[in-house]
Amino acid sequence: MAAVTRVVLDTNVLVAAVYNPDSASRRLVEACLDGELTPVLSPALRREYDIVLDRAARGQPYRERIHRLVDSAEVVAPAQTPRVVADDPDDDKLVSAALAARAILVTNDAHLLAIAGHEGLEVVRPRDVRAH
Repeated sequence: MAAVTRVVLDTNVLVAAVYNPDSASRRLVEACLDGELTPVLSPALRREYDIVLDRAARGQPYRERIHRLVDSAEVVAPAQTPRVVADDPDDDKLVSAALAARAILVTNDAHLLAIAGHEGLEVVRPRDVRAH
């Protein structure tokens, strides 16, 4: 049996999934919920999800699916959060979670896409993820 791909989803991917049912972001969330991908997060990323999604997804019918994904995600505790994303230090938590989990970082953020390859980190757009 092939290993299931582990993914760290940037908050912008979850927000896009809430608002666009035909998006690659929505397909990623559904693939995670169906067990085709394994979502991974850190405690710091969970806090960001909670804060942003509380505002961005309030009143949206898809919000419960997002909560189910977040609640079922594998949790990693990175030993450290190095400074990697010079233009947006808040994104360093995504990098540290993906590196600790040996996961693919999925984002629409140009700052993160620009650091692909850092310490072997794979960073891709939602449309480029393939479930195994």
